[in-house]
Amino acid sequence: WLQTNHGTNANTATATLTVNAVVIAALPVLGKAFNPASVNVGAVTTLTITLSNPNATVATLSAALVDNLPSGMVVAATPNARTTCGGSVTAGAGASTVTLPAGSTIPINGSCVITVNILAQSAGSLLNTLPVGALQTNQGNNGTSAIATLSVSAVVMTPSIGIPTLSEGLMAVLVAMLMMIGLATMRRSEGR
Repeated sequence: WLQTNHGTNANTATATLTVNAVVIAALPVLGKAFNPASVNVGAVTTLTITLSNPNATVATLSAALVDNLPSGMVVAATPNARTTCGGSVTAGAGASTVTLPAGSTIPINGSCVITVNILAQSAGSLLNTLPVGALQTNQGNNGTSAIATLSVSAVVMTPSIGIPTLSEGLMAVLVAMLMMIGLATMRRSEGR
């Protein structure tokens, strides 16, 4: 209690501190894959980007998710760009980016996908990466990168081996010779 030259306090001083539990949202997660993961130059594969939300509330993109394709691949002539994330994918034929707009959503405790056809333009091991923080939502940003590798083989052309052919005139001579050999063989066998 408080004692001073003017006296002491007559009442007890009390205070209450209320501590609320802080709910920390789990970070959304990105994944990606090519199917098939190995193709020849000039072939088309499908890129799938998976967005996962481990939280009990919907995750809404606060910024566009942009996948910058590496050199050696572009969006195919027939993109077939689709998403189950509540938005529309921007991926034009020949483009080097695939974009899911802000406002798209990832379901509660679930995931959604983006799919787009990709054309392999050059040989090599092509690494496609979405970096940490590429997915920005009201539930936080992805804490790990999403990486997929597309193995592209050069098309090896084997020389075609043509079948030799005869002109019509040579074919007629060959038929005539075979007929003469056949007749000669028949005469010999009659003479015996």
